[in-house]
Amino acid sequence: MKFIYQIGRFDRNYNEDINFVIDGKNFKSKLSSISLKNYLQGQTKLILIYPVSIVYNEIALNNNDEFSKIISQKIGNYLENPKEVLKEHPHNKYADDFLVIHSIGEYKLFDIKEKFEGTYDDIVLAIFCDMVERLLEKMKKMNFILIFHQVITYMFLLCLKL
Repeated sequence: MKFIYQIGRFDRNYNEDINFVIDGKNFKSKLSSISLKNYLQGQTKLILIYPVSIVYNEIALNNNDEFSKIISQKIGNYLENPKEVLKEHPHNKYADDFLVIHSIGEYKLFDIKEKFEGTYDDIVLAIFCDMVERLLEKMKKMNFILIFHQVITYMFLLCLKL
């Protein structure tokens, strides 16, 4: 099983297809990872990564598409449960799963200003933990020894406490 991770898009042209060339073959898709998944075929999972700040983009909201309307309606309480809004992102239909990560910096949408104080360490750890969880789940399905899963899980819980 191969896992492909890519940061998701939400910009002015996020729903337009782009031409990607892989090994001389043309693929049209909204993200390079979608083309790569189609190229690899079979045992490949695509996980999209959305920074929590991705919706704070007034230019993209001018698209007037369904996702932009959902953001406009739910932005007031978006940070209470960002996954609830981001599950509606249209690129998710091409992915096997998605992950919401911390953001860094200040963002503004309409009159709403948000400052995100995540760190690079937080972001890397979130993605790394997701990769390990998926690997362990795969190993569990392949009937690897359960004790290995418990030891690795315990080690990561210890890391999270540091």
